[in-house]
Amino acid sequence: MRISTPLRSAVLGLLLVLSSLGAPAWAGATCRGLAATVTGTDNGETLSGTAGDDVIVARGGDDVIDAKGGHDLICAGDGNDIVSGRAGSDRIFGGPGHDTLTGHAGEDILVGNDGDDQLFGGDSGDTLTGGGDDDEIYGGEGTDFVRYATSPSAVVVDLSALTATGEGTDFLSSIEGVFGSSKDDRLIGDQANNFFVAGAGNDTVIGAGGDDSINGEDGNDTADYSTSPRAVTADLASKTATGDGTDSFVSIETVIGSQFADILRGSEADDSLRGGTGNDRLSGRGGDDALDGGTGTDTADFSRSTAGVTVNLGNRTASGEGADTLLAIENTIGSARVDTLIGGGSVNTLRGNGGNDVLSGGGGTDTLEGGTGSDTLRGGDGGDVLRGGDHADKIYGNAGRDTLRGGDGNDTLSGGSESDLCRQDAGSGPKTSCER
Repeated sequence: MRISTPLRSAVLGLLLVLSSLGAPAWAGATCRGLAATVTGTDNGETLSGTAGDDVIVARGGDDVIDAKGGHDLICAGDGNDIVSGRAGSDRIFGGPGHDTLTGHAGEDILVGNDGDDQLFGGDSGDTLTGGGDDDEIYGGEGTDFVRYATSPSAVVVDLSALTATGEGTDFLSSIEGVFGSSKDDRLIGDQANNFFVAGAGNDTVIGAGGDDSINGEDGNDTADYSTSPRAVTADLASKTATGDGTDSFVSIETVIGSQFADILRGSEADDSLRGGTGNDRLSGRGGDDALDGGTGTDTADFSRSTAGVTVNLGNRTASGEGADTLLAIENTIGSARVDTLIGGGSVNTLRGNGGNDVLSGGGGTDTLEGGTGSDTLRGGDGGDVLRGGDHADKIYGNAGRDTLRGGDGNDTLSGGSESDLCRQDAGSGPKTSCER
């Protein structure tokens, strides 16, 4: 069929006009670097995916997007959008505006962006990022994570209070795990089994019951048990803690104990152990550690040290198993090697353990126990109790009305300047300056 000259001229004119306008604004649209298979316009509209894997770019306007089946990638764009991922594991990104994003089935990733958004994870384990402003984040079924890795500010996330602040004020529901920011965060769990990935920064994590997994990542991070309703045993070498659930650690450098009698153990790294209230036992176990007993009568325990130690409670130092700093420590236990243990001005208990130890009470009414080995015990200014062991010990009461007990070896007992009580057990040896 021949096209008439007028029609041919009209068609050519239309093509020239279209070529002068260029490609439409939505041509070549992408979502996270992938070419769109379904594309919207700058107006509000309803967009539907297919049963397969779609890449949906909604662009502007208040859109309603139903991805249907498949593992879909969706960029909602500007406007107040409503997005449903449906079946499959979807990645849904909101834009500026107040969006409602729902993953439904599958392990979905939902990112709200700016605006007051609502995020609903759905039936499986999802990862939800509210973005800026005040968001409502509902995990749904499965193990769901709220993510603040892109927050420009430190966050406080409290799963028991259902809140998160720092990147807006978010409401949380059915959330089991938290990704922190790169700042100094405070992350608090609930009675369920929680998962914490704190991120960079010096973070504090409070498991608050349940069997929790705590990964401090970069920075100097703290596992805090100050709210535990019972005593805890925390061991940074084995990366576990029991008492407030059974927790596991990665990259934790500081432990804070409960209000009860805790056992806190460090690792070969430089650790900080803080006992809190209660009569606690702290063991640095290598590295240059800070041991803070807090209130109560607390003990620095070096019984597992492979080298002899020198502990001075008066000047708050310990060496031999690293160079440790001691704060609010009343008692100490030495190693199985040759130790030097020195008390301070308060009431102290010094236990030599194995080895030929030297124990000096200092001020206060002290208790000195040599343990096994041939030990030398010297009391201080107060009325001290000094006990030898099974070997030949030398025990000196010095000032104060002291009680000296030699043990089973052939001991030397010297009471000192006042009326002291001296007793030999199965062994023998000289006694001087003793009342009896």
